[in-house]
Amino acid sequence: SMLSLAETVRDCPNAFVDLSLTLCRYARTSVMSDIGFLMSRFDRRTVCGSDFPEYVMSDVLAEFDRAGMDISAEKPRNVLGRNLQAILRIN
Repeated sequence: SMLSLAETVRDCPNAFVDLSLTLCRYARTSVMSDIGFLMSRFDRRTVCGSDFPEYVMSDVLAEFDRAGMDISAEKPRNVLGRNLQAILRIN
């Protein structure tokens, strides 16, 4: 499950949970509840992109908004960009 993956990654500082494919593949399933939890509590270790050409970014963002609709504005910024910027050391 997504939550057990997060627990595994928690002790590995160079590992992250990638939601890119998962968001659209499991849209409107119980997995989305786990994803919402990850975005609210594990946002500094979670990343998300489009997995293009499998999915387009607009579809990913729509599912992202649906999964994390109750979280602060800071957390989506981390998941959608800041974490990858930190990994790649991009300012």
